[in-house]
Amino acid sequence: MEALLNIRKFCNLNSSNIKTAVLYKNHFRPASTTNSVSENLIATADEDYEATQLKKEIEFEQKRNKSRLRSHHRNLVHGKIPYSEPVADIHLTHKYNRMLFGKYGKSSNVNPGTLWPTKSELQEMVEYEKIAHPFSFSELVAKQKKVVDEEEMSVKQRQEKILKNLQKLEGWKREIAARVEKKLADLAKAKAKKDALIEEVKRHFGYKIDPKDEKFKEMLVIKEREQKKRLKEERSKAKQERYLADVLKKDSK
Repeated sequence: MEALLNIRKFCNLNSSNIKTAVLYKNHFRPASTTNSVSENLIATADEDYEATQLKKEIEFEQKRNKSRLRSHHRNLVHGKIPYSEPVADIHLTHKYNRMLFGKYGKSSNVNPGTLWPTKSELQEMVEYEKIAHPFSFSELVAKQKKVVDEEEMSVKQRQEKILKNLQKLEGWKREIAARVEKKLADLAKAKAKKDALIEEVKRHFGYKIDPKDEKFKEMLVIKEREQKKRLKEERSKAKQERYLADVLKKDSK
């Protein structure tokens, strides 16, 4: 009866008083059956205590994580392995393990002996190299040398062309200056003709008239036509005179 009372007291204890319960059990020496039940209860209490502590630690870590990042993202930020255990099919591949070992080294917990490519992978690599890089090293060197020689030749030809153009620069400057001078002379000549024509129209009326007047404009058009006709006749006459001069020159020979 006394042993049963002791067990009942033990069951009413909180999980935080496990050590006290253990001392209480050791103080009383019940029968063998009672000892077995007590040990089971103590083991269960220990498990509950550990689970409670683990839960508290998880909650504490979550409160410490002010960034609100997920665990694998937080590991990446701190330079750690994102996942301690595989969580996807890709995490079981050689490619992923090679990446882990190449980035984290021994801390990745990957056996480097398992990362060597298989025979089929080596064969695929050889076939890829044949297709992607079909030329040998000597062929690549010769090809690159040809490209360099062509570029040097192009630069040389361009430099020679620039030197030739520099030699012609002064002549081009003189030609441009002559064209500009001729253009200005033609403009001045045209302006002088226009002014002379306007003066002729003014003399025709015999009094001062506004150039914007309609009568003035009509007479100006008439005078321009007469001037063009006169110039045309003069050119035709000069052409005939040159022709006659050439004929007389041939006859004299």
